[in-house]
Amino acid sequence: MNRTGVRLCPKDRQRAFTLLEMLAVMLLMVVAFGVVANGIGHHLRNDTARQQAGALMLALRGARNDAIISGRGQAVTFQLSAPGWQRPSKPAQVLPDELELKLTSAMQASGQPSIVFNPDGSSSGGHVLLQKNGHGWRIDVQWLTGLATLQELATR
Repeated sequence: MNRTGVRLCPKDRQRAFTLLEMLAVMLLMVVAFGVVANGIGHHLRNDTARQQAGALMLALRGARNDAIISGRGQAVTFQLSAPGWQRPSKPAQVLPDELELKLTSAMQASGQPSIVFNPDGSSSGGHVLLQKNGHGWRIDVQWLTGLATLQELATR
């Protein structure tokens, strides 16, 4: 009995966490944080390729729009030795060293491989691959419509 006259049974006592239980919870938290950190790290490693693919998509779409509006052909030229691209009267875009650029196109403008957009909206067509560590993005430019589409490539 306690001072209030209530009899305490062993099952009525408040139970505290044992050291072993606390260590088990801390271990589970460390494992969970490790899994989350790994996922975030993978996402950040692929973010550079995604950003560059998005910038190239904007350049291609902008060149098509400029060709339609101005009534003159517009070319996006590619430099393969120091990977990058350039639109007319725009600064050249150079890719980070870890990114690889592959281009398939039938056209050349000013001696450089390029994708040319015509005033009617059509283009020379082709596709561009941007890859980093086996992960990448593919941009397809349709020759008939000049429309560019972006798709993520499966990781090897």
